[in-house]
Amino acid sequence: MRRNVVVAAVTVLALAVIAFFIIQPFSDDDGAALADVSVTDGEEPELEIDSAIEVEEPVVRVVEEGDGRELAEGDYFRAGYLIGDGADGELLDSSYAGGAEQAFQLVPPQEATQPQVFPGLPDLMIEELEGTPIGSKVLVAATAGDFFGDSISNTQFKQDQTLVFYFDITDGTGVSDTEVPSGEAQDLPAGIPTPVVDGENVTGIDGSAAAPTPTASVNVLIEGDGEEVTADQAVVADYFGTVYPNGAMFDESFSKEDPAVFSLSGVIPCWTEQLTGQKVGSRVVLTCPTETAYNDQPPPGGVIQPGDALTFVIDIRDAF
Repeated sequence: MRRNVVVAAVTVLALAVIAFFIIQPFSDDDGAALADVSVTDGEEPELEIDSAIEVEEPVVRVVEEGDGRELAEGDYFRAGYLIGDGADGELLDSSYAGGAEQAFQLVPPQEATQPQVFPGLPDLMIEELEGTPIGSKVLVAATAGDFFGDSISNTQFKQDQTLVFYFDITDGTGVSDTEVPSGEAQDLPAGIPTPVVDGENVTGIDGSAAAPTPTASVNVLIEGDGEEVTADQAVVADYFGTVYPNGAMFDESFSKEDPAVFSLSGVIPCWTEQLTGQKVGSRVVLTCPTETAYNDQPPPGGVIQPGDALTFVIDIRDAF
């Protein structure tokens, strides 16, 4: 995401946008103050404000109430937003400018698994956002003073200046509700390490018959029937990783309470390249030469050494 005007004023502007919206997500207010505001369609929607707007208290207008899954505490969701000046409609910030949306986790900030990628939310916001259906679109008008609070002194805005927000919840997932891949396991090609399985969980990887030198590959063990994963998504996944071909385990999630969540734009190239195009609900085996893994800069811990190739078994439980 690329932000232009407001990013210097607050740590995470999109988080503040959500904060303001979900204080009263579907208010009974008829949104009269926002009657002259519309949003164009397209990949980069625009706010159109026909006449100046001035409010003293927050006003919410539901543009479209979604019919998707209702969000619950702990869920992840993705949203796009626009911010305009209520006086003249000038665009102040947009998540669409860089062709990306912002993803969040519906937990308190200190509990967010990856706060720099999926920031959490204050308790009040979590309480209010629970039950909001995916696909909802809203307009919010609020003063800059209410919106920024004490940090308004770090901005160029005036206390009583009206700002208009457009907020679009486009996707989301309930991590604990995702299902383990099921179905008949397929035979893997010769030379590919094989998972060691105990019930639904992967407990190891047997590379004793693996080819001595790996190629970058993805091999489907169980094929799911969900949508294909795209490179700009995040995946909900269980995984088991070892040093190729028959080395030590360096990380896994199968023994944990919930699967992990990764943005495919922020993982090693092997994951980004090989998981893209795979179907949700699949169990796959990745072999990753060092140039698609960590090269000479392995993560701390000492299990992975510079130049190591890696093997992963991954359950793709969802994507959003």
